[in-house]
Amino acid sequence: MYPFASWLAFLGYYALVVALAVHFCKKHFTGLQIAAALTLKIVAACLFGYFFLHYANGALIDTWYYHTEGWKEYQLLKTNPIQFLRKDILDHGYASATDTIFHQQNSFAKDLQHNLLIKLVAILHAFSGGNYYINALLYASLCFPASVWLYKLGKLYQPTAEARKFLYLLCFYTPSFLFWNSGIMKDGVTVLAAMACLYSMAQYAATHRGKYIATCMLALVLCFALRQFVAVSLVVGFAAFLLQNRLAWRTSFTVLVVLSAVTVLLAINTVWWPYPVNFLEKIMDRSRAFMALAQASGSALFLPAADGAGFFITAIPYAIKNTLLAPMVPISTQFSNVVAAIYHILFLGFCGVALTRKRSQSSTAVSALLWVVIIINVLLIGYTVPVAGAIVRYRSWLEWLLLFQIWLRRLH
Repeated sequence: MYPFASWLAFLGYYALVVALAVHFCKKHFTGLQIAAALTLKIVAACLFGYFFLHYANGALIDTWYYHTEGWKEYQLLKTNPIQFLRKDILDHGYASATDTIFHQQNSFAKDLQHNLLIKLVAILHAFSGGNYYINALLYASLCFPASVWLYKLGKLYQPTAEARKFLYLLCFYTPSFLFWNSGIMKDGVTVLAAMACLYSMAQYAATHRGKYIATCMLALVLCFALRQFVAVSLVVGFAAFLLQNRLAWRTSFTVLVVLSAVTVLLAINTVWWPYPVNFLEKIMDRSRAFMALAQASGSALFLPAADGAGFFITAIPYAIKNTLLAPMVPISTQFSNVVAAIYHILFLGFCGVALTRKRSQSSTAVSALLWVVIIINVLLIGYTVPVAGAIVRYRSWLEWLLLFQIWLRRLH
């Protein structure tokens, strides 16, 4: 595409996606609210690509890798659409598509995470003519419903006008979530699938309509294909949701019971029933692989060696500290690291102030579900990702959910 034609196409697609968003969201938002939120997400998506191309010293080039590989797949899409659909999915070259689930290397499931996004980008190329920023616009628009669903989820349990005003800001303008989950990476579509699961489960509890269970299952399959451990945490969260919905315990007690049950099941899985998947061993595999990569680049945070089940006990304080606190100070003088450290200090301060405010009087099944998902993912990130820069990215959606939890349960 010529530059002028690219600009016209960008503006045309921008007008189209904003018009569609305003139309489909008019029941819950004013036109200005939804247009402003979507515009900022598109800007974040474009800045994401521009920043990591020009100012990140080669860090996180994955977004441009997906763009380049997507263009190659697009050539196949044009010439042989059937082979495009089969390649790397049905025709994958592995002896089994299921035996290597959760493996860190030589795994169909691991490769599928990347291949699905590459194929999505290839389809976007059909509309953009190969322009990265048009692809970013379309991708950000595709992921935009995740924020809408979180807002609608909040409305189910906190319908006051004051809460709705904050929910709008929280859902659409949380800085870390906006930046890391708008650009062309797996994070955006993973969170989209996760929020489809969460919202569908809440709607099913409220209406008992079967279509929400079907939507939840489809979204869970997509989430599993993109990030298996996020999907597993959602399944555990659903157990907490159902238990809380049926027994109406205090949320903290429900979370404690469910996480204790998971601990017992993991012990049984490791000692007596390690096949077909030993979950603790797979977590240690990921920890060792990521630690080797981090040590090679000189950016590793401290974490005990992943050797034996004792690792999960000795590493707990370091896992929690790394996930929740890194980077408290800049890990280098790079602008991005300084901004990440300052933002995180402000975020922790905000959470501390919010926790001192009056607590909500009701416990909900959604709160139990979200706390379980947050806690499991905080531990998984801490156990497997000893790199501050990667932690900032992976925890961004958990910060988003944490803010949602704090304000739903404690602020009126």
